[in-house]
Amino acid sequence: MILIVEGVNNTGKSTLINFLESSLGYHSINDDTNKEYSHDKHAFGIHSKAVLLAYTNILMKCPDSFNVIFDRFHLSEFVYGMIERGYYSSWVFDIDDQLFKMGAKLLYMEDDLESVNERAGRDLKMHQELFETVYNQSMLDKMRYNLKNPVSEVLGWIQDEKQQQHRSSVSLIE
Repeated sequence: MILIVEGVNNTGKSTLINFLESSLGYHSINDDTNKEYSHDKHAFGIHSKAVLLAYTNILMKCPDSFNVIFDRFHLSEFVYGMIERGYYSSWVFDIDDQLFKMGAKLLYMEDDLESVNERAGRDLKMHQELFETVYNQSMLDKMRYNLKNPVSEVLGWIQDEKQQQHRSSVSLIE
């Protein structure tokens, strides 16, 4: 299963991912390689696209039993690319299409804007609004989650998917 956790800064993505990684045994990927390009917006965008396309190509070759959690992926690149770096990365919707074909799931972390702004030390209203827009446009199976809710909501959603995958593989064998 491919699980992508998205959302603005300081909504609890890493906290949830650490829990899921330890409780479910999933592998998690947090790509910090773009930090070396932060001084050059154009290079940053080109590098981001190359990294996300490479990950997508690798995922297409993984068996269905491979379980991975991404701490941010294509939607973050769209939001932060547009707001922080000033470029429009429409190619993320091509990646969304590929992820959809692979059965990836999207977990959108949210919290009230006042709390997020306080933890971030800046106003993230534009980021949150743009995330809402691209979340709604994504074709992936998706869920909204707030750390104030029981984590069993997320676990149930993941387990339902794993059971569906198991039933699909059993019916293919029969």
